[in-house]
Amino acid sequence: PAFREVADRARYVDGRVSAFRGTLDNALTVHSSLVEQRRNEAMQRMTETSLEQNEQVKKISSWAAIGFAPTLVAGIYGMNFRFMPELEWPWGYPFAIGLMAAVSAGLYVVFKKNDWL
Repeated sequence: PAFREVADRARYVDGRVSAFRGTLDNALTVHSSLVEQRRNEAMQRMTETSLEQNEQVKKISSWAAIGFAPTLVAGIYGMNFRFMPELEWPWGYPFAIGLMAAVSAGLYVVFKKNDWL
């Protein structure tokens, strides 16, 4: 009879330990799910931020290219060459201005069509 009482007490303790183990297992599962959900939300925010930054970089790059085209043409014409046929033309200066405007407008149209601006 004494061993039966000890055995009953041992089964009771074993049952309680198993119940605590199950509760702890469930709590850890819920915790890991919540942590994973927070991590996924953080990754989603980082991805959205990255996409927004990519759009801003596209716009900045587009405007830089549009600004570079006239700078290139003006730089070539500003080198004071002696033998450039456009320098002797009466319409050479308006041609250079028109070329800069046309290249800039063309780039603007291309970038606007590609939805970069």
